[in-house]
Amino acid sequence: MNRFLWGVVAAGPALRFATLRIHGVEGIGTWIYWDTSLALYVLPWSHFDAFATGALLSRIRIRRPEWGLGAMVVLVPLAGMAGGYAATGSIGPIDAMGYPLRLEHSGMQVWGYSALNWLFALLICTVVQGGGSWLQGVLENRCLTYVGRVSYGLYLFHLPMIELVELLQRAFERPLSAYTCTAVTFALTLGVASASYHLFEARFLRLKDVLFSKAGDRAASLLIPLRKAA
Repeated sequence: MNRFLWGVVAAGPALRFATLRIHGVEGIGTWIYWDTSLALYVLPWSHFDAFATGALLSRIRIRRPEWGLGAMVVLVPLAGMAGGYAATGSIGPIDAMGYPLRLEHSGMQVWGYSALNWLFALLICTVVQGGGSWLQGVLENRCLTYVGRVSYGLYLFHLPMIELVELLQRAFERPLSAYTCTAVTFALTLGVASASYHLFEARFLRLKDVLFSKAGDRAASLLIPLRKAA
């Protein structure tokens, strides 16, 4: 299984590279997706290696993962900023760590996703294996745990809220500064995500516990006669 997962991890950049080349062929690219950068962002096979990376790190134990995390925290932004500077003459916004939203230059659409996958996989691995006690303290903060609880809603609603804020700015002819726009968009998204969680999602999550506990009890009752027969 580990060999298979390593294979998928290695195949991730190759699949992204192949998609880029195919997307450039007239008559094929627009059939896949109208925009190359968005194609690499949304197509499922572009991110097979992200799932494989997580699965792989769940099966192996890395000694001192915090060391690898420390190295990646330095190397990944440096690689992104260096690539951005080589391609555009600028490192880009500092809060992007050298990785623009669509990763549209320096071949980032091929290697950038892999770098970010390993960075965040090692972050999770460090916390799970207990190598970063200070990280655990930060991530157990009540504000962050609540954001994690409603994170699916944040993911689901952030684009509509971005569009809404832009629409309101045009309608009222009141452009906001970048920081104010970000703050307003985040507040709206958090509010909608919280409402979605408490009014909708939580009900289904409670059903999950009921349904799966009954399924587990039923499976256990079926196994008891088999164990006795054995």
